[in-house]
Amino acid sequence: MPKIHVAPLDEFGPGSAKIVSVGWTSIGVYNCNGKLYALEDRCSHDDGPLCEGEWEEELCRVICPPRIRVRPRDRPAAVAARIRARRDVPGDSRGRHRPGRGRRVIDVKRCWQTSDPLYDAYHDEEWGRPVLDERGLYERLCLEGFQSGLSWLTILRKREGFRSAFAGFDPDVVAAFGERDVERLLSDASIVRHRGKIEAAIANARATVTMRDAKPLHELFWSYAPAKHKIPRSTANWQATTPESTALAKELRRAGFRFVGPTTVYAAMQACGVVNDHLGGCWVREAVEAERRSAFAM
Repeated sequence: MPKIHVAPLDEFGPGSAKIVSVGWTSIGVYNCNGKLYALEDRCSHDDGPLCEGEWEEELCRVICPPRIRVRPRDRPAAVAARIRARRDVPGDSRGRHRPGRGRRVIDVKRCWQTSDPLYDAYHDEEWGRPVLDERGLYERLCLEGFQSGLSWLTILRKREGFRSAFAGFDPDVVAAFGERDVERLLSDASIVRHRGKIEAAIANARATVTMRDAKPLHELFWSYAPAKHKIPRSTANWQATTPESTALAKELRRAGFRFVGPTTVYAAMQACGVVNDHLGGCWVREAVEAERRSAFAM
């Protein structure tokens, strides 16, 4: 097994869990009371990466709940209709006549393989496409923070629950949340119930509001777009952090943000189109790059 970078030790304290990739293999790395453990992905889920469950910090274990795969036709009618209509993604990310959007495509090359249509839709219609507004970036930063130690598919499946629980990720509303709201969120099974991450989302909303007087979040975020970025030819070319994500993480922490280490920030930069990390052979790479060029030209 080659040496892999997980995270700086000062960002990976006791009780932390992270997922790292080595080729197509997922490795779960856990800090259990100061001792580090690594576990190769051998989860029984046929489409779910490691850690698709609740992290029990005191017992140093992941509770990975068994589940039966839910086919689209078996979903509740409202959910099935939303997925067929692609209403599980933001409205400005839909469109039937744009490359890589609006219909289920089979036998195409994607950056990762999955049997879940929700994950395919996220890859084809959202990942890497520019997010330019304050609310959208605040939401992505929060969700990337909640994802730490879990699979992104877990977050996608809970995203509507998050949006409902956090008032559509309206920074002004969330900034006013108090302890009663924290307790409410801790009892909400539709989200990831982690006190530190919930309190971080509230702190991040307050920081987002405060930043408006100087440099708004979306302007700060995009100011760290690299001048040049090599096209990744394989997943081995993906980076966990970059100098830009490290510098942006420092700025965000200085502004009062939490759960925004360089790795989390770079994941958000990838997701929001600040960089285009779609692989060179990916079927939507050119469409994503065209959207990014259009955004830069605005």
